[in-house]
Amino acid sequence: SDPATPKSTLVQPNISDRPHNTDIVLSLKDPIYKQVMFEKFQIMGARNGREGKTKVDKMRDTICSLFKKTMGNNGKFLQSDRKMKNTRAVGDDVALEKIRMDLVRRDETLKNWLKV
Repeated sequence: SDPATPKSTLVQPNISDRPHNTDIVLSLKDPIYKQVMFEKFQIMGARNGREGKTKVDKMRDTICSLFKKTMGNNGKFLQSDRKMKNTRAVGDDVALEKIRMDLVRRDETLKNWLKV
């Protein structure tokens, strides 16, 4: 075997590979939501002092559009309890606020997503 070739490669799930008409669980404990959010956190970087509302709102809208495409016509935004046992459907307004809050609070998970 070629020593330059890695023996195994971890394959991350890609949201664009997911079937449409998929529900989105609005939780950083959900692997797909977490993957998308961490990718966007990396783009935005760590928060330095006061961050403009516009920057957060633009990213929130980008993320929401991405999820809407994945959801298709029949998919829903779901909110879960802390243990990820029970979910309930929520409207776009609740989803937008949850995404915005996760963007604002991204430094709390910095060690998990920041690439140094």
